Amino acid sequence: MQGVNVASSDLSNYVFSGDLDHTFLQTSYGKNLSFCLKMFDIFLASIEEDMSSLNRSVTDGDFDEVESLAHKIKNNFTWVGLPTMSQYMYDLENVARLKNVDDMQQCMSNLKLSYEDKFQVVRTERERLSNYLSE
Repeated sequence: MQGVNVASSDLSNYVFSGDLDHTFLQTSYGKNLSFCLKMFDIFLASIEEDMSSLNRSVTDGDFDEVESLAHKIKNNFTWVGLPTMSQYMYDLENVARLKNVDDMQQCMSNLKLSYEDKFQVVRTERERLSNYLSE
């Protein structure tokens, strides 16, 4: 699509990475890929600080803060097409609500195992999307 103004072309040609829930992304953003790019940017700008705060709260055993942060972050993962990560957050939110330290720490461990890979998937997709829109 080199040299084509994407603003006037058919944006439905963009194919999201198979590592993301492309059905959700296509349904949610439709042809508004600029808005999708903004959502990816917001996610990338905030997720590392949010995850650091969450990890600190789990370490400190601050159930209320873990529940609050997990609820917030859960939705952020959803909007970038990572339902598995949203499920981890849902689980973490629930065990924090139940005030179960061992389960909370286990959920956080499970989350950390996937987080770095998924973060890179979103970063890569953001770059692909940005390049597509600028062609």
